[in-house]
Parts: sequence; structure tokens; C-alpha cells
Amino acid sequence: MNRTVPFVVVAILASSLGCKEDVAKGDALARVDDTILTVQEFNADIPLEYAMSLTPVQKMAFVQTWINTELLYQEAIRQGFDEDRRIAARLKQIERELLANEFLQRELVGKTNISIQEAQLFFQQHESEFNTEIKIAQILVSSQDTANALLARIKGGADFAELAKQHSLDPSREAGGVLDYIRRGDMASTPEREDAAFALKKPGQISDVIENRYGYYIVKLIARRRLPKPAKFEDVSDRVRNMLLVRRQKEIFEVLIDGLRAKAEIEVHPELLAPYSPAPFVKPEGS
Repeated sequence: MNRTVPFVVVAILASSLGCKEDVAKGDALARVDDTILTVQEFNADIPLEYAMSLTPVQKMAFVQTWINTELLYQEAIRQGFDEDRRIAARLKQIERELLANEFLQRELVGKTNISIQEAQLFFQQHESEFNTEIKIAQILVSSQDTANALLARIKGGADFAELAKQHSLDPSREAGGVLDYIRRGDMASTPEREDAAFALKKPGQISDVIENRYGYYIVKLIARRRLPKPAKFEDVSDRVRNMLLVRRQKEIFEVLIDGLRAKAEIEVHPELLAPYSPAPFVKPEGS
């Protein structure tokens, strides 16, 4: 069965390749003026998941995309876009994020393997939760002070759904914060929220404020029910290992960041923050 290579993969790769160095004639797969795409670059930069399945037509589509991108790039340089300060700032940000992500990925290599034994142990410790699904409502806000204030109002008798509609940043606010039934692992990307939600035992029970990378959550248990068929480890092993993988990555990231913070001088001045007003784009002269 043929596999389609996403256009974004082709476009990103096409924009990242090409050199102006002298190369053997037989190695030059394509050329635009002085810039050459070599066979070695082509082979080295195709993602492994696509390398073995590319058809000749797909390979030529890649080459044509590289040519089109190079033509646009060269024209942008001729018109002075590389001297535009906003574009230079964006390129710097891309470089910053690329290097940071590459460093992080290399730090994770060999440290995030989840053994079958670990997954089985976690399942055994949480087996009742894997045989249950829950319905919750949630409120997401951007600051802990706001979350604490809302939690106090809820404990004082305020209506959770109304507060969700008024204050929550999550799309579920339109429904009063209510989500569909979820199972263990459905919120693997935010383990703090999932753990807190499944720790609630009685409908109407409210969690404490939950902090994660998206902000600050408050969760309310609406209903809890048993699955019609008991879950076996073999049925959920992939789900369990993914949950543990996310948790392991988070732990490694936090230790890494704590170590880097300890060695750095960091200052933050939140009082200087103001509503963002972007400067108008000014096209380079001569374009």
C-alpha cells in the first residue's frame, strides 16, 4: 500500500537543504543558480519513517518543492528580506527553539525506556481505575491566585458551571466545563490533572488547585461508573506505557531545568508586561 508523505514534511526538508560548495557532478541532484541539492543531502534528511516507502514520483515532488523553495528564498534575499529586523528576530527564535529541543531530545535518549515489568506494576497498583470511567467538569485559568479565589467561591457554594462559563480558558467552558466520560490514560499529557480527577471518589467532590504546563485547573467529579467488561493488562499495555513515558519525560525535564536554573542568574519583572501591540510590517526598500 502506498504511503503519502505529508506536504509539510516535504516543505520543511526542502527549505533546509542546499549548499554552494563544489560537489562532484554526479552528486548534484538539482541546482538553482549556485545552490545545489546533493544526493547525500536528499538521502540524509528524509525522515526514516518515509525513507523506505518513497516512490519515484514522491521523490521528484520533493525535488520540485526544493527548487520552488530555493527560487522564493533567493528572490527574498534579492529584495532584502533578510535585513528586516522582524524576520531576523523570527529566525533567531526558530534557531533558539531548534537548538533547545535538540539538546532536550539528546538528554532524553536512553532514559525513557519503560519496561513491561514497570507497566504491569503500575496497572496492578491502579487496576480499579482502569476498570472505571469518570465524567468531570473543569475550570482552567492562567494564575494560581485566580484559581485559589475560584476554589474558595466554589467551596462557599458558588455554581461550578457558571464560574466555568465566566472564567475558564478551556473550550469546555461553553458546556459549564463538562467533559465526556474519560478513562485512565485519556489525559496522559497532563498526568497531574488525570491523577487528581481519578482520586475523586464521590460525585460533587472538588479537587484542589492543580498546576500543570497549561495553567491551573480545578476539577469536579460528576459521575463515576464501572466498565462493562473488566480491563486486562494486555488490552491497555500500550496506554499504560504511554502514561509512564510521559511521566518519565516530565521528571527528567524538571530535574534538568532545576539544575540549569541553579547555575543561572534569572530575573523576571512581570510589572513590565503590557498588552502586546505589534509594530506594522515595513517592506524592505527596493522591493
